[in-house]
Parts: sequence; structure tokens; C-alpha cells
Amino acid sequence: DRIGWKRIDKKEASFALPYIAYEASRLTLKLYFFETWYLIQFQKANIEMKIEIKSYLTVNKSFHL
Repeated sequence: DRIGWKRIDKKEASFALPYIAYEASRLTLKLYFFETWYLIQFQKANIEMKIEIKSYLTVNKSFHL
């Protein structure tokens, strides 16, 4: 179920974490990061999924974000 799309610039990534967690709680999102962007795909999220998404972005922030 693809419901929404959201592109987040690398400069906005740190501010986007709460927004992503909120959107993930009610939407299925695909975030596409080309070149300096990451591809992040997740389905309707529970608390565990939110933590996983935040951890993923935090860990990979040292790379491209």
C-alpha cells in the first residue's frame, strides 16, 4: 500500500525525524534519496518501527545525511 511520498533534503534530515515517525504511524511512505539521498521504505509503523527508522537515519547520518 503506497499512500504517500515525502522527499527530505539532507539539510532537513535532523529536523525530519519526528515528522517521519509521525507520518509512519499513519502512512506507508517511500523516501527516495538519489546520490546524496537514501532510499528508505517502510510500511505502517508501530513503536518498534519508529525506533528502527530513527536509528537507521541516525546511524547513516555519518554517511550521506
